[in-house]
Amino acid sequence: MIFKEADIPTQFEPQGASICLRDYSNNQGCPLMRPDLPTLALVKQGTVESELFELIHLEYRGYILADCDVQTLLQSVAAVYRGELWIDPHVMMRYLAPHHSGHLLTSREREVLFYLRRGWTNLQIAKQLAIAPKTVKTHVSAVLYKYGVRKRTELMVGSS
Repeated sequence: MIFKEADIPTQFEPQGASICLRDYSNNQGCPLMRPDLPTLALVKQGTVESELFELIHLEYRGYILADCDVQTLLQSVAAVYRGELWIDPHVMMRYLAPHHSGHLLTSREREVLFYLRRGWTNLQIAKQLAIAPKTVKTHVSAVLYKYGVRKRTELMVGSS
């Protein structure tokens, strides 16, 4: 009913579907498989980092907490439906935060990283955060440096 209100087509059979919403919050030992469709995974608060990275490796297009609010659910489904990546900010901060590099990101760098991981351009990020594109470029450079990577695409999988 929520999806119908948001004009998102729904069905319960995989034939002809455009995206898949898969509940891994109650996975209970089921093997993780590469999805046939762009897939949004529902994960629980206690999901272990290795399992999340396995989903990333399997090319899931989005990750949200199973107990997220309705607005987050709708935004994430719509984003994946449009072919975008979506990582719930709570999932990103918990599992994909820069603890790998030993350097902490500023709050603004974490915001920029969130949008980078969704595939946004510097100009889109600048508009969203109401800052200059040159400032975004500075933040992107700082994030790349702190993660020890050269390309922004390396940040898409929570590079270690």
